[in-house]
Amino acid sequence: MPVRVIHTADIHLGRRFPSLDSEAEKLRAADVVNVFNELADYVIKNKINILMIAGSLFDKMHPNRETVSTALSAFGRIHEAMPSTRIVLTPGQEELVAEKDGSSDCALSIFDHLSYVKVMGTTEDPEKVVFEFDGQKVMIASSQAAFFFSEAFSRRRIPLPRDAAGIFLMCAYSRRQGLINIEDELLRERVLDPLRDRGYQYAALGHKNKFQTLTAGDFTAIYPGSLERFNYELDRERKFFVQFEISGGKIQQLTPVRSSARPLEYVSLTFSAGDADIAKSLEDTLRRAKKEKALHIILNGQISLNEFNSFMKGETIKKLREQFAFAHVENRLALVDAGEEYRFDALRVNSPAQEFERYVEREIAAAQDRGDEVRLLKELLEMGVKEIEEGL
Repeated sequence: MPVRVIHTADIHLGRRFPSLDSEAEKLRAADVVNVFNELADYVIKNKINILMIAGSLFDKMHPNRETVSTALSAFGRIHEAMPSTRIVLTPGQEELVAEKDGSSDCALSIFDHLSYVKVMGTTEDPEKVVFEFDGQKVMIASSQAAFFFSEAFSRRRIPLPRDAAGIFLMCAYSRRQGLINIEDELLRERVLDPLRDRGYQYAALGHKNKFQTLTAGDFTAIYPGSLERFNYELDRERKFFVQFEISGGKIQQLTPVRSSARPLEYVSLTFSAGDADIAKSLEDTLRRAKKEKALHIILNGQISLNEFNSFMKGETIKKLREQFAFAHVENRLALVDAGEEYRFDALRVNSPAQEFERYVEREIAAAQDRGDEVRLLKELLEMGVKEIEEGL
C-alpha cells in the first residue's frame, strides 16, 4: 500500500479581520475554522498516513483557549479514527520567539504531550523523524530557514534520507537574516539545491498564501498556499492543499486538492465626479449574488459626497448585504462637493493597517529604481500590517 501524505500550511487559526464589521468578522473567523475542520475530515475519509503543516497553524504566538481547543479537537478526531496517522508541524513566523540566550518559545509546544503529533524545526539545528508504514520508510527533516543562511552552514549537517523517502519541512522565512520573504532564486540556491544534492525528493514549504511549485529534475518544492483567503485584494485565486503518495521509495502523484474556501465576488470600480452612479454600476454584481459568496467592493476615484451618502443609505447596498454572505465596501474615494469643488479626503476613514499599507506602498512606488530598498519596504509592509492587526 502506498503511504498517503498531505502537505498544507498557513492555516492561521485565531485570525482576526478588524477592517470588517462585527458580523462579517465573525463569519470570516468561522471560515478559517471551517476549512481546517474540513481538512481534518478529508484526512480521515481518505485514510491519510501523514499530515504536514508547514507553519502558521495559529495566527498568534499565544492563541486563546477556543483556538487551541479547535486544533486539539481536530487532531483528536484524526487520531481516534486512525491511530497510526502522524501529524507533523513546524512553527511559522508568528509561532516562534527566539530568546537572546539561544532558547526559544514555541506556540506549538501545547502539543508536546500528544504522541501522534511531532513538532519540528524549532531551532536552527536540523532534526529528523522516520516513520514506517507497511515496510515503507519516510524521513521528514526540518529546521528553521536561518540554518541555510548561517555562517556555520554545511550541507553535511542536513540529515541524509538513506533508505527512506526524504521530505524537508520548512516555513520559508528567516527574520534573523532579514529574509521575511525569501526570493525564489535565493531559495533555489541556498535551500533547494542542497536538499536535492542530499537526496531529498520534496520540500514542504510554508509562508506564502498563494500556491506555487518549484521543480529541479526529480526534486519538487511546493508552497500550498493558505486554506482560506486573508487579503481579498491580493489573494483571489482558488485555495489548495497538496496530496501525494509514496510508493517504492518514490514520491508520486502530487495533486493540488481544492479547499472549501468561501467563494468570492471581487469588484473594483473607478469613478469621476459628475458621472458617478455607484448603484447602477453594481447592478450586474447584484444579479450574480449568491448567499455563500463574500462580496468585496473597492471604490476608487472621486464622486460627490451626496452620491456616496445616497449609495451607503440606499436599497442597492442593502440588497447586496442581504443576498451575499456579507458585503464589505472599501472606500478609496475622494469625496467632492460639486458646487464648491471641495475635496472631502479627510472624511475617508480607513483602518490603521490600511493607512500604514497606503503610506508604505507610496514609498515603494518612489523607490522602484532601488531594488534593495524596495525589498526591505515590502518586508516592512508585511510585518507592519501584521503587527498592527494583532494589536487591535
